[in-house]
Amino acid sequence: MRHGAGGLDKKRWLDRLARRLSAVETGRKRAEIAYKLCFYGDPRGLDVLWSYYKDMPEYVVDGLSWFVKECSDEDFVKHVNKVYSWLREALRSDWIEAREKAVYGLCEIAMRDPRYRDDILRILDKVALKDSWYEVRDAALASIVAIKYGWKKVDELDRLSNRLERMRDVDGLLNLLDSSEPYARSNAAWSLYRLCKSVDRSLCKYLFKLVNDKYPCLRLIGLRAYWLYFGEKAKDVLMKLVCDEHPEVRVEAARYLLELARKGALSKEEIKFIEGKLYEILSGDVDEIIEDDAENLLDELRDFL
Repeated sequence: MRHGAGGLDKKRWLDRLARRLSAVETGRKRAEIAYKLCFYGDPRGLDVLWSYYKDMPEYVVDGLSWFVKECSDEDFVKHVNKVYSWLREALRSDWIEAREKAVYGLCEIAMRDPRYRDDILRILDKVALKDSWYEVRDAALASIVAIKYGWKKVDELDRLSNRLERMRDVDGLLNLLDSSEPYARSNAAWSLYRLCKSVDRSLCKYLFKLVNDKYPCLRLIGLRAYWLYFGEKAKDVLMKLVCDEHPEVRVEAARYLLELARKGALSKEEIKFIEGKLYEILSGDVDEIIEDDAENLLDELRDFL
């Protein structure tokens, strides 16, 4: 049996873990025992594990996600409301990894219980639109596909885009780019962008429209395609995207605009405008990594005033 259960009967081994959990009052060891119980779908670890959420959010949310996946149908019905509320709270965590694992936990709930399906699809779509970090947004888009069609479909889409890219099948990638699923469009767009860089820069023209896409992951690819193809001539598009509602798109546009400032292609008024858009990011609620990027860009832009 996995993770130390050896040849012991699973129930006896979990009972031993539960007794150890009662005997250990505090500390990392108690959290580890609670995690193991949740990992194997035993609800006796849930409340104890959640009590460590503030200290180790990623670890705790990972355990909750395993519980949802591994627990019995009876335990799922008894505890799903509580775990669902915890996972939703974890979506607001400052820890990127905790938010990503919360996405996968919510996906597991939706796949096990159709009562939650529509609400979780709406939640994950909002995450894909609003979360400030790419990996979390990508996890949300992949989970939406998994809820609708299963994880095999996600794997199929990954293999398809990789195969089309290897074959340099532009028509196939363009068909995928027109998919109704944003995850499939994102895969296709990244494959086309890599082909733009390595094979034929004129392929960028198929990606320009993405700067107006609903999803920030696709607007980012459109932005990069504009810069790759037009360079300095992309200034007007970059000035538009530095006003984007999403902080990562805004920072990425500012990064390319800094290159224009270094070449003397921006006026002082334009640089001040960009500064103002970066300061708006710092006044919002974003990940520390994006804050650091914005602050570094501001420091460099000041040299041109």
